[in-house]
Amino acid sequence: AQAATEFAATGFNLNLAPVVDLDDARSPAIGHFGRAFDREPVRIVAYAEAFIDAFAAAGVHCALKHFPGEGHAREDSHKVLPDITATWSTTELEPYVGLIASGRASIVMTGNVRLSTVDPAPVPATLSSAIVTDLLRTGLGFKGVAMTDDLDMAPIRATTPRDEAVVRAISAGNDLLMVCNTNNVDPDLPQHVVEWVESAIGRGVLTEARIAESADRIRALKRALA
Repeated sequence: AQAATEFAATGFNLNLAPVVDLDDARSPAIGHFGRAFDREPVRIVAYAEAFIDAFAAAGVHCALKHFPGEGHAREDSHKVLPDITATWSTTELEPYVGLIASGRASIVMTGNVRLSTVDPAPVPATLSSAIVTDLLRTGLGFKGVAMTDDLDMAPIRATTPRDEAVVRAISAGNDLLMVCNTNNVDPDLPQHVVEWVESAIGRGVLTEARIAESADRIRALKRALA
């Protein structure tokens, strides 16, 4: 509760936490730094519910991460694109299932990891409609806001131009985009994103209806804080 109060006092209304990945000390980006609550989904849900409730009481939304589960990744997604196929299991979805069922999953952040059993294409979950739309929304019944991990992280930046990453992330089903903008800094990035989206609509890559879906979800999220 104290952390939530102090966080809200800074003026933020969105916390990019909690991590609901399964704990595994062999994970260089999660377990190594003690970022996960526990290795058991039931305990993760209990801790996450307490965390989310405290921040909600302070007027702050929380984002669950990193979908579909980065806890057992053997590589650091800040540096490369981890392929979690060999270490991932459906157990890693259980924290999301529990938090969606309890009504506490307002935002889910996808991770920059590859899961070939769900999407055979060599793409991160952040850019995968099979993971964001088919697995998260259709499979798990998530109705809230889906957001990306940083589109400027190395595994995306190394293979996908920023404009393409933005359009592909939206096409995959994401509503909010995180772009760190510390590499190849663009002082006019927001305006450029608008231009990239408008161009994609003009080319038939995106539709106005797809943008409207995201706008509706984001407006609903804002109303929940009003």
